[in-house]
Amino acid sequence: MPLYFDLGRGSPAGDAAAKKVIAAIDPRLAGQRVPTPDVFILDPDGKLIDRTSNYASEAKYLALLRKVVGASKALSAETEAEAKRSIAERSWLRYCIGDTEAAMKLVAAEKDSLARARILRWERKFEDARKALGKHVDSFAERGVLEVFAAKYAEASALLTKVGAKDPRHAEAQYFLGVARFQQGKTKDAQGVWNGVIKTYGENAWSYRSDWALQNSKAKPGGGPVRFTTTGKKSGRNSGLGRHGYMGRKNPDLLRRS
Repeated sequence: MPLYFDLGRGSPAGDAAAKKVIAAIDPRLAGQRVPTPDVFILDPDGKLIDRTSNYASEAKYLALLRKVVGASKALSAETEAEAKRSIAERSWLRYCIGDTEAAMKLVAAEKDSLARARILRWERKFEDARKALGKHVDSFAERGVLEVFAAKYAEASALLTKVGAKDPRHAEAQYFLGVARFQQGKTKDAQGVWNGVIKTYGENAWSYRSDWALQNSKAKPGGGPVRFTTTGKKSGRNSGLGRHGYMGRKNPDLLRRS
C-alpha cells in the first residue's frame, strides 16, 4: 500500500507519526533540513524490508517491489478470490507481481488473446503480440497502443482514432494518440488531445497521465522542466488539472524513440 507524506510538520501532507517511524530507520530524516529521502519498503509492523533511491528508475522500483512480493508466499500465492476471476484478470495479476511464467501459462491455450497480447506487448515482443491478437481485428485500442510501444507512430495514430467514445478504453486510447502525435512532431495536436482527455474525464488515471505529458511537452527540447512556483496565486501556466506543475523525472512516453 503506497503511503506518501511530507517530512515537514507544517507541510500540507505532514505526518508526525509516519516521520517517527522513518526517522527510527534513518536518523538523518529526523531534522528540519533533510537529504532527499529514499523510498522505503516496510512490513505492516514498520520493519524495513528494503529501500532504494528516490531517483531510481521505474524498472528498479518494479524489480524491488517484485522482489518483496516474490519472497513472500502469502503475497505471491493466488488467493481464493483471485482464482474466481477471469483468465485475463488472473494472468494480468500474475504478470504484475513478476510471475510471467504463470501469467503466460494461464493464457497459453488461447491462441487469439487480448490478454496474451497485452503481456507480450509489455515484454516488448511486438511481432508475437500482433500474432496473439489474431482474429481481434477490431481491437483498435490494443493494436494502437501496441504500435506506440513499437514506435510505429503513424500506424498507431490511424488505429487509435478509430476507438469510439463509448469504448471502455477510450481515455487510454486518446492519451496514447497524444503520445503518437507528439512523437511525430505534432506537439500542438498532441496537447489538444491531452487537454481533451482532461476536459472529458476529469479526475481519471489517464487524465493524470495526460496532464503530466501536457506539462512536459511545454519544456524546450533538451531543457529542464517547466518552471513553476507553489506560492501565491495560480497562473495561466498551471496544468490542465490546475496543478502548479510537475517535478522530478519526465514522462517516459515522451522520450524520443526511433
